[in-house]
Amino acid sequence: MIFPQFVWQTLQDSMRAMMCTAQFQSKEWTLAFQHSVWLYNRVPHKHHGNKMSLFEFVTGLKPDLSQVKIFGSKCFKFQFKEKTG
Repeated sequence: MIFPQFVWQTLQDSMRAMMCTAQFQSKEWTLAFQHSVWLYNRVPHKHHGNKMSLFEFVTGLKPDLSQVKIFGSKCFKFQFKEKTG
């Protein structure tokens, strides 16, 4: 069975490209791999005629990619001010 090998290769190539572009350290490879899998599951695939993603096939919902950010872009943590009194 060759198909899983191609999937792993695609995910690893995507992860390496993200790590290189974002200039992340090698210890953060799990974040890039998780993002690669997330994206892979939400883009159309040949298996479904390039018209349906795996996410859509499983859930029946079109994936919302409007909030996808570039991997490694700056982000900030929002903290609510505690109410006093």
